[in-house]
Amino acid sequence: MTARRNGQIRRGRVLVRSAEPPKPVVAVLRGEREVLVQFDEPIEPDGFDVRTIGGPKVADWRLQDERSLLLILREPPEAEFALELEGILDRAQRPNRMPRQKLIIRPTTWPRTQEGLLFAWQTGDQPNQVPDPETGGLKAFPIKPRGRAHLNHDFAMRLAYGAYLVEGADEWLLRRLKATHQLTLEALVWPDHLENSGPARIVTFSSDPGSRNFTLGQEKNRLIFRLRTPQTGPNGTNPEITLGPVSDRMPTHVVITYRPGKLIAYFNGEKVLESEQVQGDFSNWERHHFLFGDEWSGQRDWHGTLEGVALFDRVLSAEEVRAEYEAYRKILLSRPIIPQIEVEAELIAASRIPTLQEISPYREALVVNEYRVLKAFFGDPRLERIRVVHWALMDGQTLEVPQRPGQRVRLRLEPYEQNRQLEGFYTSDTLELDFDAPLFYALP
Repeated sequence: MTARRNGQIRRGRVLVRSAEPPKPVVAVLRGEREVLVQFDEPIEPDGFDVRTIGGPKVADWRLQDERSLLLILREPPEAEFALELEGILDRAQRPNRMPRQKLIIRPTTWPRTQEGLLFAWQTGDQPNQVPDPETGGLKAFPIKPRGRAHLNHDFAMRLAYGAYLVEGADEWLLRRLKATHQLTLEALVWPDHLENSGPARIVTFSSDPGSRNFTLGQEKNRLIFRLRTPQTGPNGTNPEITLGPVSDRMPTHVVITYRPGKLIAYFNGEKVLESEQVQGDFSNWERHHFLFGDEWSGQRDWHGTLEGVALFDRVLSAEEVRAEYEAYRKILLSRPIIPQIEVEAELIAASRIPTLQEISPYREALVVNEYRVLKAFFGDPRLERIRVVHWALMDGQTLEVPQRPGQRVRLRLEPYEQNRQLEGFYTSDTLELDFDAPLFYALP
C-alpha cells in the first residue's frame, strides 16, 4: 500500500488474518454453583450447546459481560468434571462458530470463601484469580521477581536477597479496603531461620521503612504486625503488635483480622491474640506498593518461603479461619516429598554463561555444568558423575557459577525433572551430549 502527500511517499503493509472463532481463555468455578467462562473476544451465545461430563448439569446461563459466559449448575460439584461447549459465535459481520471445546473445571480448594476476596496467590502454577464485583468477571494480578527471588519445586515463593512485587493491585486494594475499614490477611509463612529482623518484611503494603498501610514481618523468633490508622501513625508503630512465636522447622498458617478497635491473630487455625491496642480506621491510608519479602525501597530483606497469600476486605470469622487452615493443610499433605542430596564435587566442564544482551528481552537464565562427586553428605552415595543446572542470571544480574575445571564446591541438589518451575527459562547447555549422566538442580 502506497500513500502520497505533498510530494512525500509512505509505504505500508496491511496483514489480514483469517477469521477465527472465539476461544475460551479461562474457565473457573466461582462460588458453589457458578462456572465463569471468559473468551478472547466479544461473543454471541444464542444457539450454543453445553453439557457436562462427570459433574452436575447446567440449569441456566447468562452473559456476564461481552466476553464472559456464566453457567449456573444444578448443584455444587463434588469433584473435578469436564464441560463441553459448542456453537459460541463471535460478533463479526459473518459470525464464526466455535467448534466443540472440552474444558476441565476444578472445585475451589482454597481460599474456601470468595466473599470479600481482594487478592489470592496460592502458588505460581495456580490461576490466582479473584472475583471482580464491579464487572462480574475475574481479576488476576501477576507477581514480578526482584533480585534473587524465585519459585521452588512447589511453585512457592523463595524469598532471600529479593522480593516479589504484585503488579497492578495498588489502587484496587487501597480503594476496596478504605471502603470497608476492615481486613483479613492470610499467609503460609516458613522462615529460613530465626535471625530475620528489622522487622524483615514478609507481606507489606508500603513504600519505605517509615511509611505503610500494613506490614506482616518477622523480628527474630516472633511475627509482628503494623497497621496504619489515624491513631497509630504513618508507620503503624504506635503500637506495633507482636503476634506470637514462629518456627523455622515447619510452616505456620497465619491469619490476622482487623475491624476498628479489634485485632485478632490465628496461627494454624487457633486464636493466639485478641487485642484492642490498635484503634482507628483506614481513612489516612495512602497509595503504596503491595509486595512480598522486602520493602519497596529495600533494606528489610526476609529469608523464607511464602505461599497461600490472601487478602479480604472483611473480617473472617473463627470458623472461616479454621476452614482456611484445614483447606491449606490438605494442599500441603497432598504434595510429594522431593528428595535432596548434598555433595562435595569437582567441576569437570562448564557451559558458557550467556550475556544479558544475548537473552534479551529475558532477564533470567540457567546453565548446565558437569561434576565429579567426591563425597555425599546425604543422599545416594553411589553417584560418581552428575550434571547440574544452576541459576546464572536473575533479574538481569550475573550470579557466581563455577567455571574453572578442578574447582571444588558443595552443592545441595534436587532431581531436575521434579522442578517444573524451571521450564521455559533460557538454559545454556554447551556440554557434549550425554544421556547417562543424571541431571540435578542446584538450590540457590
